[in-house]
Amino acid sequence: MNNLSPISAIVNTRKILIGLLVLAGIAPGWLNGLFLSDLSKNMVPYWLYEILVWICLPLLINLFGKKKNLFSNGDLGFHLKIRGQDEPQKLVVIIIIMAVLLPVFNMAMHQISLLLFSENYWKINFEYRQVIPNAINMAGTHFLVVLYFSTTAALVEEFLCRGMLRLLFNNHRSSIFSYIMLSSLIFSMIHWEQGIQGLFSTFCFGILTASVYAKIRNIWPVIFGHFFTDFFCFI
Repeated sequence: MNNLSPISAIVNTRKILIGLLVLAGIAPGWLNGLFLSDLSKNMVPYWLYEILVWICLPLLINLFGKKKNLFSNGDLGFHLKIRGQDEPQKLVVIIIIMAVLLPVFNMAMHQISLLLFSENYWKINFEYRQVIPNAINMAGTHFLVVLYFSTTAALVEEFLCRGMLRLLFNNHRSSIFSYIMLSSLIFSMIHWEQGIQGLFSTFCFGILTASVYAKIRNIWPVIFGHFFTDFFCFI
């Protein structure tokens, strides 16, 4: 049996640690549908859980990864480059395109899901709209909560499912294809409580965002696109 070289061992250990961090970050999303309906009946524990899962945990993962030199902001796509080239103007154009395209694409996939699946199997009796204050009676609070949900979902889900997960794959075409499929599957499973219709539309959403990210290696366009998609859904 051939022993791994020191460099291979370091690379494998790095990928294992990154994989464990991704798993730690997405695990609460897989569990959400099991108890959020009951937890949302009491706003204090619900919002404590929200802050813990969507702010504290991602920050800890990010800080731990950087401290252990597992990744940098640049590795995750938090920069102004397109495929390694400084092209800020081109980046702005791509951000605008994604901010328009992704909400429209998501609505189209949702309509297709309604046609494909007349019965929404596995749907849980919980939606984030249930904890968003009424827009008429509490307009200011409504906007802030929508802004919070849209921002945290866009940043955290793209950070984990697109940015960090990409570090586990090389640049070969087959590996990139595997990344896109796995990223989309993991992303859709985070939303399993939406039922089969939600699984389908989020899987398609994941394919598009992962493909764009794999192509340009910049995470800002998919974050902004994701933000506006959720914002228009919640508002």
